[in-house]
Amino acid sequence: METFSEFIFSDGLKLGLAVLLGGVIGLEREASDKPAGLRTNILICVGSALMMILSIRVAQQFATTVADPGRIAQGVITGIGFLGAGTILHSRGGVTGLTTAATTWAVSGVGLVLGSGFFLLGIMSTLLILVVLWLLAKIEKALPNGKGKHTLLRVVSEEPVGHLDAVRILLEREGISPAGWNYRRLRDGHCVVVDCSLPGKQLPRLISQVAALPGIRSARKL
Repeated sequence: METFSEFIFSDGLKLGLAVLLGGVIGLEREASDKPAGLRTNILICVGSALMMILSIRVAQQFATTVADPGRIAQGVITGIGFLGAGTILHSRGGVTGLTTAATTWAVSGVGLVLGSGFFLLGIMSTLLILVVLWLLAKIEKALPNGKGKHTLLRVVSEEPVGHLDAVRILLEREGISPAGWNYRRLRDGHCVVVDCSLPGKQLPRLISQVAALPGIRSARKL
């Protein structure tokens, strides 16, 4: 039976780092108004680390029998695949949420790495994930023929159906076909992030039009 101090410097350290690194990635997702934000990424990372710790302990306890620590880890990856699939949305022929799904999968990998005790690998993986999510996103937006044409428009409304439907009608009237809609419930309202393609000169006028709609609290470019 291990003591409390032994737990703190072994499995406790693994779980603590999982909270920290999962939280760092979650903050970036939260700032980008993604459905899998701070709490979701922390829970994914901690849960994955916990399952890996359990795998190792089971293998150690039943060392006389065949015990493969990788089996539970394999189950975690499969389960995260279902969770990631739930973040992918299809709208009018477009697909959105693929980056969020890939992020949850990568965060679970960080948790498994930390649960195995490879702390430096977990930290380096987290830094690489942040580079991909933040720095490469900036580069993509700057490309003349890439995703820079796409604009993410964040709209906050009082009601989820009628007011957001008015936004859809406005976009159709302006000849804009969104590539995807990303909805999330706020404490005191409703938020939708619209992925649309339009000229930069048209954006300020569109934001003003959306903000002027009844029931819309705010509209801005992400």
